[in-house]
Amino acid sequence: MNMIAKLPTEIIDKIVMETSDMNAAVALRSFMSTYAYDKMEKRVLIYGHVQSGKTKEIINFIKTTHGRKVLVIQNSLLVLSQYMQRLTAERIDFQVISKETEKINHDVIIIMNNNHRYNYFKKFCIDKYILLLDESDQTIVSCPLKG
Repeated sequence: MNMIAKLPTEIIDKIVMETSDMNAAVALRSFMSTYAYDKMEKRVLIYGHVQSGKTKEIINFIKTTHGRKVLVIQNSLLVLSQYMQRLTAERIDFQVISKETEKINHDVIIIMNNNHRYNYFKKFCIDKYILLLDESDQTIVSCPLKG
């Protein structure tokens, strides 16, 4: 029998929360309480040179992380088109927030970095999600969302 499975959930929660290690939380997710997992600080920085595979890493993060994810991208239709192609190729269900959005149907939501798109998203009053910022040095300045 797995040694971890023998430990009480409360002990696993305490270990993971004391270490503040998101890798441990992901590895032990099935043994943790939802409360403890949700309390974990989930900050990840993916960085690299131009054309070094950052988008691929963002997509891998999306694929391996449970729950709703909001991806903020630059205010560019070209970047939006590229993400839509990549996510579709990876068979990841997503939706793009626009003025036509009537309901949030998917766990992956793309928002272009502009006030109109933020306002469309805010009307849904979603308060629990993982916030991903593509080109964070450019998007964080004007992004009003908190993950």
